[in-house]
Amino acid sequence: MVKWALLLLPALLLCPLPACRQPAAQKPAIAFYYWRTDFALKPGEQQLLARHASAPLYLRYFDLAYSGEAGQALPVSPVAVRTPSAQAIIPVVFIKNKVWEHTDSLGIDSLAEHTLQLCGKINQHIACSPEELQIDCDWSSGTAAKYFYFLRVLRRQLQERPAAYSFSPKVLLSATIRLHQVKYPGRQGVPPVDRGMLMYYNMGKIGPGAENAIYEEATGLQYIRALKKYPLPLDFALPVFAWGIHIREGRVVELLNKMDDRDFKQDERFRAIGTNRYLATGAFFKNGFYFKETDEVKVEAVAAADLKRMARILKKYYEHPVQRLVFYDLDSINISRYEKNIFTEVADCL
Repeated sequence: MVKWALLLLPALLLCPLPACRQPAAQKPAIAFYYWRTDFALKPGEQQLLARHASAPLYLRYFDLAYSGEAGQALPVSPVAVRTPSAQAIIPVVFIKNKVWEHTDSLGIDSLAEHTLQLCGKINQHIACSPEELQIDCDWSSGTAAKYFYFLRVLRRQLQERPAAYSFSPKVLLSATIRLHQVKYPGRQGVPPVDRGMLMYYNMGKIGPGAENAIYEEATGLQYIRALKKYPLPLDFALPVFAWGIHIREGRVVELLNKMDDRDFKQDERFRAIGTNRYLATGAFFKNGFYFKETDEVKVEAVAAADLKRMARILKKYYEHPVQRLVFYDLDSINISRYEKNIFTEVADCL
């Protein structure tokens, strides 16, 4: 059996953090996801966090993915911290849904224990005692039973032995919630956690058409009318990321992450052919991606006005207090598209 601790050693956190401190009570409090495998804050990111000193960071600790070779779920790419942060840290563990297709009930008990042990090692290394652990998994109706059992084991262990994993004595367990899970709780189930985080983005299929896969208001409204009846307290996550969609002969070739309009407007090898649409005028490489002549790029993003409207819509359909509004994700490329006050302005809409 592969030892989990050994997998952490090559990527042990390189710079200890000061003890995590919790933000002052706000409704909703602004927070950010940090999803890179290296925690190395750039100047723009440091400046943003300095303006929002009480904003906690939902820090991706590691992924869990099933390994056919090992015959079990294993951690993937534990975070490496290279610069310190004074923000409160909330660990996030991303679990691929396939894990539940290959793990029985006995394996789930072991997986839960190993997950908490690895979280505990990271907590100790960065001198942090988080008050929350979040699990990110887009479960299905077929995997809900196993996933929910995993969550119950985690929750029980955190309540009974939080100090064993270097968590706060009053640690909460939260889980991410997708739109289809809100609309169909009877079919999808409701996770046995203290709070849910509604991921209010990625609403459509990535394609060559005019639709925006990150956010389509009409699509979102089809789901969030069910918010009033959802039986779990919710917080909200909104998107501040963008991407390009590489299209060739009417078909999607690949997703161009961390790229937006600026990458193509300022490149003379591309010609604008419509709103957020660009045509390659020759064959070349850009940012490691190969483009043929007549290839197209469709850029998808969410404007500041849309972020505010999203918050107002959520407020209309969710009548309960929202403790946190979290933006995905903290990255200098993402935040440079917005005015510096945008996060406060969006939170004011809730």
